[in-house]
Amino acid sequence: MVQDVMAQVLNAIYEPMFKKFSFGFRPKRSCHDAIAYLDMMLHRQKTNYIVDLDIKGFFENREQEWLVKFLEYRINDKVYIRYIKRILKSGILEEGKIPNSTRYICRVK
Repeated sequence: MVQDVMAQVLNAIYEPMFKKFSFGFRPKRSCHDAIAYLDMMLHRQKTNYIVDLDIKGFFENREQEWLVKFLEYRINDKVYIRYIKRILKSGILEEGKIPNSTRYICRVK
């Protein structure tokens, strides 16, 4: 429950910064929305190329220290940042084990 409330706060801060054509892990947006937008744009504009990327593992392989610095740039609440650090440090339970890593961050639902 605490993580959900914290995610709502982060969404309120960062959601206005995203462009309308950004779909990944955003509230009320799905891969179907991204496909529909892409289909519309391909029919409206001349397209010379399409880039397909697979960024699996991107968020799991970011340094937590840099993530925290990024958050501190917009969030001036030290208690909130301390809770973020605790969540990051707690890790994710996978197959009965919690990996011990400063690079591993919580996955977004």
